[in-house]
Amino acid sequence: MKVLGKIATAAAACLLSFVIFISGAVRADAYKAIKARIAVDCLEISENGSYSYIIKISPLSKNDPVPSSQIVDISENSRDFFEIYITEPGTYRYEISETAGNDSKIQYDKEVYEVTVFVTNTADDELTYSVTTKLKGAKTKPQKIEFQNKIIGASQTVTTPQVTTESAQTTTNVNPLTGYVNRTSAYVLGLLMIAAVIIAVCVFLFKDKKSEEENENEK
Repeated sequence: MKVLGKIATAAAACLLSFVIFISGAVRADAYKAIKARIAVDCLEISENGSYSYIIKISPLSKNDPVPSSQIVDISENSRDFFEIYITEPGTYRYEISETAGNDSKIQYDKEVYEVTVFVTNTADDELTYSVTTKLKGAKTKPQKIEFQNKIIGASQTVTTPQVTTESAQTTTNVNPLTGYVNRTSAYVLGLLMIAAVIIAVCVFLFKDKKSEEENENEK
């Protein structure tokens, strides 16, 4: 009877742990994913507008969500965006730079921007984000990300892309595959942890029962 009581207690503890885990997982799943957009401006190089920029973005850690595209090809005097699907609050960091081409007449921009995306949840459990930018190795914080290539030996007139200003905070109700995979991994990990606890309890109870039987045999 003592053994049965211990088994029942252990089972109840495991069930409680499972309920707590599932509650936390459901809470995490309550967020609707958002699509964060990072704008990049590429300034005019020539009057005929025949040049383009190859701009890349790199997450700085494995915990930073990977953008839907890590390279964008932007025509001169134009703006484009990097888009990142995010499923939970956090602080995510990236570097944005130009990939230099092989045109010997062009002086490519060597600036590297450090971008931080801050994601928070509102009182309604909706995600919202803001973006801050700074030049790598400098204390200055530019208002926007822009690249300026130049034709070597030519006089340069800077033309700012004619685009409308877009709000830094955007909410999009999407369900990207990355969020699904992350949640599935969390469930699997939780079930494995619970299984490990159950096995440990069973081993303990088996040893305890065996010890009691040995003590009774000695008597």
